[in-house]
Amino acid sequence: MATGKSATLSDLRKRLERWLRQIGRKRYQPEKHYMRGPGPATLQREATEPRQREL
Repeated sequence: MATGKSATLSDLRKRLERWLRQIGRKRYQPEKHYMRGPGPATLQREATEPRQREL
């Protein structure tokens, strides 16, 4: 009976280790999600419209 229990614990340990490794690989990288600077629509609009002077 001890063999069955140790096999179950061993499987559980392997699954837990695999899961933890997957979490480690999937780190949040904010530089991939946040826009830096104006987008292409803004750049195109500014290129075609005359710029108004602010007072």
